[in-house]
Amino acid sequence: MYNLLIDCGATTHMVDSVEKLTQVYSNTPNRTVRVANGTTIPATHRGEMRVPVSAVYKRKTNKFERHATTMILTDVLVVPGLSTDLYSCNSGFYNDGIRTMLNDDRFLQLPDGGRVEFDAGNTRLVFSRQIALE
Repeated sequence: MYNLLIDCGATTHMVDSVEKLTQVYSNTPNRTVRVANGTTIPATHRGEMRVPVSAVYKRKTNKFERHATTMILTDVLVVPGLSTDLYSCNSGFYNDGIRTMLNDDRFLQLPDGGRVEFDAGNTRLVFSRQIALE
């Protein structure tokens, strides 16, 4: 199971290890990340990550069904030493077609219409504006 924190302040998805990427685009992304204590950490890789999730789908009969599926995240930065992996609401929307719904239901809406609920063991919700790319 992946543990991604939903971060509406992050400009891109970030993980702490290249092993979490399913495809590496670059091993020299030439980007640094400033963390909460002011330290800057260089990103070592950039790539794609496929995250297995459980999503709820509404069928034509107005019934809901839960299915295992894969959430594809692109332009993921590897930032060694990062304390937790981050899902960027901004990057999810603009790069991956995933909408972040922060209403009472709290879920990610996948491009195929599936809903990945925050409380279904897929993700945890956090608001943070303390990480910025330089």
